[in-house]
Amino acid sequence: MENKVRGMGRVMKKRVLSIEAGSQFTKVCEIDYRKKNPKVYHAIQFVTPKNAIEDGYIRDKLAFAKELRKQLEHAGIKNRKVIFTIASTRIANREVTLPLVKDNKIQAIVEAQAEEYFPVDTSQYVISYTVLEKITEGEEKGIKLLVLAAPENLIKNYFSFSNEMGFELTAIDYIGNSIFQVLKRQITSGVDLVIQMNEQTTLVSVLNQGRLMLQRTIPYGVMAAVEAVLDNKKIFGKENEKEANDLLYDRRLIFPAFGMELEEVATSIEVQQQEEYRTTYEAEFEVTESLRYLVSNISRVIDYYNSKFPDKKIEKVHLTGHGAKVKGIVPLMTRELGYNIEKLEQLHGVLFQKGMESVIGESVQYSSVIGAAMNPIGFLSKEASMEKEQKENLTSMKVLLVGSIGVALFAILFSTVQYQSEKAKNQSLKNQIAELKPIEKVYQENEQATSQLNELEECYGKTKTENEQFLELIQELEDSLPTVMSVASCNISGKTIVINLESTTKISVAKLILNLKQIPIIERIEVPAITEREEDGTITYLFTVNCTYKEQGVKPATIEE
Repeated sequence: MENKVRGMGRVMKKRVLSIEAGSQFTKVCEIDYRKKNPKVYHAIQFVTPKNAIEDGYIRDKLAFAKELRKQLEHAGIKNRKVIFTIASTRIANREVTLPLVKDNKIQAIVEAQAEEYFPVDTSQYVISYTVLEKITEGEEKGIKLLVLAAPENLIKNYFSFSNEMGFELTAIDYIGNSIFQVLKRQITSGVDLVIQMNEQTTLVSVLNQGRLMLQRTIPYGVMAAVEAVLDNKKIFGKENEKEANDLLYDRRLIFPAFGMELEEVATSIEVQQQEEYRTTYEAEFEVTESLRYLVSNISRVIDYYNSKFPDKKIEKVHLTGHGAKVKGIVPLMTRELGYNIEKLEQLHGVLFQKGMESVIGESVQYSSVIGAAMNPIGFLSKEASMEKEQKENLTSMKVLLVGSIGVALFAILFSTVQYQSEKAKNQSLKNQIAELKPIEKVYQENEQATSQLNELEECYGKTKTENEQFLELIQELEDSLPTVMSVASCNISGKTIVINLESTTKISVAKLILNLKQIPIIERIEVPAITEREEDGTITYLFTVNCTYKEQGVKPATIEE
């Protein structure tokens, strides 16, 4: 694809349009670029055309372009220098630490090690990073990075759309980085967990005194509750996603806890009225349950963080994003997560143009587009990256040519002096070589010891088997199995694992599969079939789970249990 986007990465200290194209809502703000305390000049939010955006991809460019042009014109926005921030489950991120190296070496190192960070074909991805922290003292010296991998076709999608709109594409950012740039200016002390509940995804970030410790994307968001409202159209009477969203914002449809019985919810309603409420209760029960997987995954992230950083406990939990506006969500998360949840109400360190008082009250909803303009990742498609590199090389060659001519003249002018100087250095080096000759023996001994160590390590590696992970697998299965399910047998041959199970409900099978996908040591999870067995009026579901150990570089073994 030919990228003709103009001015990529050259805009400094200017205003830009920062845009987040969401599946339900699109946010746009005109804001200062790369300023510590930026000023917002315009901010708009509008309903995204139906099916125009899917998991970050602009699927219907014609419809989205038409609506975006209309909204920009209506708001009087003429700026064409643009930053996009993307919310997509297709973008993977990892926190990594590198040794202290020069800034211009980081990208090459990250790209060289990308396959170690991400289990994908990295040739089809654009790899980028942002520096989280540089530690120059102590035992933990290094550079902490947030490394990201975005599908090449996703980045091209935004280059193509920008060309069609006549935009000058300044940068493409990842929403996780955009949110972090804002949060680190809001949370400067203590250990805080921030839940950014978006439309189709939820971003969970843990910050310690403004430094990012952990960030994970969960593939569930407000849309789960919106779909549950639309599925109960007869009860709630809502026809589209906007109406369903408004209902969730205006009326409490979510219980304070999962699995609440009618009598618990309707404690203040008389028995006769409880029966009349039953149908509504069942619909609200479904809306509440639609958030179970989301809350469960947030809980898993918290557990993972606590196990990784046991000495840095989470002190506060904040909720922001579209989900924070849903009535009843705070009591539910407070009960299920075991933390007091506080809404992030206002942004500090961001200025607004006079007359934007209504936007100031909703400033948190614009966190992603504000943060994207502060310090964007700057994804480049491979074609754009090559074009940029060629321009930089051409400039460097011109500078090098002029410099070479100057150096040559200088060398000719002082050639005699240089010759004498180099002759003296040559003699000095010969003297040093003679003095260091005894070190050669030490070097040879070190090489021999290193070779012996490598042989021992190779020998040890051949004694390892896949089933060294068996105990960990058993522990993970105990945590993952629903209470209505039991294991009949477990056979392991090499890397292949076959588990025969029984359950009293079908839905527990789906829940088990979701839980198994969270176990880090197995992959390729599948359930070929489910059979029913009826005894004494009781139905039992029999099924087999096939999976494999993830590659560990060890020899296979066999276990039957």
